[in-house]
Parts: sequence; C-alpha cells; structure tokens
Amino acid sequence: MGREQKEEKSMNISKRRFLFQNGGYYHIFYRDVRVSAYEHPHTHSFWQCLFVKKGRITQIQDGTKYYQVEGEVFLTPPGREHSLYVFANDTVYYCVSFSEALLEDALIPYPQIKKDFSNIKVNYCVSPQRLALLDASCAALMKMPESVMPYEKDCGYHIACAVISAALADAPLLSQGQPNDGNEQESTMNAVVRYFEQFYFENLNIEEIAEKFGFKRGTFCNRFIERTGISPKRYLTERRIHEAMCLIDTTDLPLNKIAEQVGYNDFSTFYRNFLRMTQKTPSEYQAQLRCTQEKKARESEATK
Repeated sequence: MGREQKEEKSMNISKRRFLFQNGGYYHIFYRDVRVSAYEHPHTHSFWQCLFVKKGRITQIQDGTKYYQVEGEVFLTPPGREHSLYVFANDTVYYCVSFSEALLEDALIPYPQIKKDFSNIKVNYCVSPQRLALLDASCAALMKMPESVMPYEKDCGYHIACAVISAALADAPLLSQGQPNDGNEQESTMNAVVRYFEQFYFENLNIEEIAEKFGFKRGTFCNRFIERTGISPKRYLTERRIHEAMCLIDTTDLPLNKIAEQVGYNDFSTFYRNFLRMTQKTPSEYQAQLRCTQEKKARESEATK
C-alpha cells in the first residue's frame, strides 16, 4: 500500500470514528485498488457492508475465510474480528459503514433478518440488476455530505438506507441445520479450498489434488475458478505470500526462513512472487513495516 493510500485509509478510519461518536448515521468509502492491500484484524462498534464492483477480495471474519468476487456483498456486524486482503490490482469496491438506527430502517422490508446477521449468509451474490442499483446508489451517496447531527435523517441518510436495503434484498436465509456449504458440488470445492489452506506450505501438485477430489485437471481448475475467482496456482501463490506478509509483520524470522515456512525452497521464486503480488520486494515490505512500528512506538511513548 503506497503512502497516499495509507494516509487515505487513516483519514477514513479517523473520520468514520468521529462521525459515529458524534451521532452520524453512515460513512461510505470507495477504493480503486492499484496495488495489493492488507488490513490487519480489527473490530468496530458499527455495521459494515462491502460490495465488489470489480476484481476480488479475501475476507476473514472470526477466523473463517471468504472469497468475495465481482457482484458479491459481504456483511460485518459489530464486534466481529475481521480483516481483508486484496491482490487483484484491478479491484474496485465500496464499503458502507452504518449505525444501528439506519439498519433498523433498512430492515423494515425484511423482518425475517436478524440485526446481527446470524440467520443469513454474510457473503453472497446479488443479481446484475441489484448490482447496478448498488453501484448507482453508492456513487450518489459519495456526493452527499455525511450528517453528524443526531436524529438528522437527511437525503444522504435515505440513500444510505436504500443501499443497505438493496444489499440485503438477495441475502440467503439460513434455515435451522442448513449447512453453509450449500450443494454437494459447492461443498466439495469448499473442501478443496480448506485443503489448500491446510497444506499450502507443502509441495502441492495440482493434478494430484484434482485426482484426490475426483476431478480431471481441466474440470478441477474450472470449478476452482468458479469458487474462488482465480486459478489453483494463483490461489496457492496468494496464500503463501499472504502468510509471508503476516510472518514478516509478527516475527523476526529472516526472510529466507519465512520463504521456507510458506512453501518456497527457492528464494528467488519467493522474491519474484512477492514482488508481483505486492509491488514491493520482501525487504522493502519489511523495512516499511518496521518504520511504521517504530513511529507508533514513538507516538505511544510521547503520550505517556
């Protein structure tokens, strides 16, 4: 993430916190991702709806990983630890944060949906017509001022309410005992994804994995792309590089050891893939993180 994007993100977080603390009802954020981005696990006290206009995002909520592609909505209620990372450089998405009061109005047409979203899928596809409506409504909302006055439900409020109502219109209800995996084919591909998650650091062979799950290689790759939006090889690379980013962030391991831990016996391959995915070399990424950590430590000391 470049300096301008970091400053933009920091400003949005501060602005959003200020808005909700002072009685605001919503905040909208538009991101046209030109480089990879990673957001560390965090929680907040408001609701959030993110929809992908183009590209793909990986979301992690309470330890469960979701793969959000074009035309899909992702919902996050308050108190849920979540994070996301983006490797597709053409990804475009809107993120709307909103208050309980706005949610209550948005839920009026859907009395069957619980406010904590516990009885619906949090990641689902919306119809092309609904996607076009969401895109147009969010674009209109971007032009509206955010109200920070309590109880002031202005034009922007009603547009934001319409955005959330439109996003919830296609939310699939979970009946009691219904598995989240859906049909048998989807369940099998979810098992494949879990297999990649468990063994990404090993020397995986795509053809052998396809055979293990009862597919021919071509069918396997097509089904995998339908499920995740990317090829198995690309998924494995992104998974390894994401884990490497986390290890660089949380450990003092040498970069060559990190490469080995995430499944690379050849450091040059790790280096090339890391650079391609993040637009930074591993050492540049490490130096940037350390600089940020040292700055935070100095700021923390100054406030004591």
